[in-house]
Amino acid sequence: MHSAIADVIVIGAGLTGALIAARLAEQGMRVQVLEAYKAGHGATRRALGLVTPDPQPAHFAQTRQSSERLKQIAASFGALRQTCDVLHAASSPSAQRALAQLLQTTDGLAWLSQASDPLPGGLSGGLVVKAGAQIDLDYLIIRLLRRSGVSVRQHTEVLSLEIDEASSGVFVMCRHDTYFAPRVVLATNVYAGALSPYLAESLRPARGALWVSHPLAPSALPALLLRQPVVIDGGQAALLPSEDGRVQAVAWFWQTQDLARDPLVALRDLLRRFGLGEAAQTSGWHATLTTTTADGTPLVGCLDAKRRVLYAVGLGIYGLAWAATVADQIVTMTLTP
Repeated sequence: MHSAIADVIVIGAGLTGALIAARLAEQGMRVQVLEAYKAGHGATRRALGLVTPDPQPAHFAQTRQSSERLKQIAASFGALRQTCDVLHAASSPSAQRALAQLLQTTDGLAWLSQASDPLPGGLSGGLVVKAGAQIDLDYLIIRLLRRSGVSVRQHTEVLSLEIDEASSGVFVMCRHDTYFAPRVVLATNVYAGALSPYLAESLRPARGALWVSHPLAPSALPALLLRQPVVIDGGQAALLPSEDGRVQAVAWFWQTQDLARDPLVALRDLLRRFGLGEAAQTSGWHATLTTTTADGTPLVGCLDAKRRVLYAVGLGIYGLAWAATVADQIVTMTLTP
């Protein structure tokens, strides 16, 4: 027999892993979180802290509900910076048709009036979504992981998992140590495929680039960007202003036909349309990576019949909107006999 270091090991200390760990600890479980780098510094780091529902009609209602749940959690920890409208815009006729479809199938949305407030950068569409928020992700993750019953080991890279039938548990093989627990949860977007051939076949990469500005004068920004974040073409790009005058912008590619393109080039082109991206404005450029699925729905389930290895992966570019719902699903699966 092997001595378990916890009731559950959670691999990945991004937002999803932190939510799962905190919820399980609330149920009286001992939770060990293993993180290859620093907590919150993987895919979560490049999420901009922007919570907005996934604009796909098939996902909008569920992710709007999950967004509201995450906003409540963030507020309870003092990590909710502000609630805000989010402007979803389009740069092509097909993207505008997708927004029109969402408007026809969902209540509580409205078109921006082009006559009174024209969209910048040659964009069209202008669908205003009310269920947005900006949260302090770093602070929220730290508070979640400080929950009593949660232990965190950073800079601990997991190399493989081995189910042990004799002890009905799982060995977690790391570079320098081996851990053991009755259950393991994979909550790591980028590296889940390296730990499971099944997940590797079911996930696709999403490549991105992030730009962060120095504090900018209001005169340097389009009027709309001063008031609300802008999401373009279903998430292929986004711009997020902050109260201190800084702007973050991100561009993503996740469709198979686009993966050879350079998101950094796309982001530079986008920023030029807004009069942004100049060297004097720039604090930093960063590459980023996450995973998604063919239909954009995260993968949540078990890798074995006894539910010893669970997974919550592929949350994609709307990971913040999915995170609370996905965490609830994993907790329910873990607690169900």
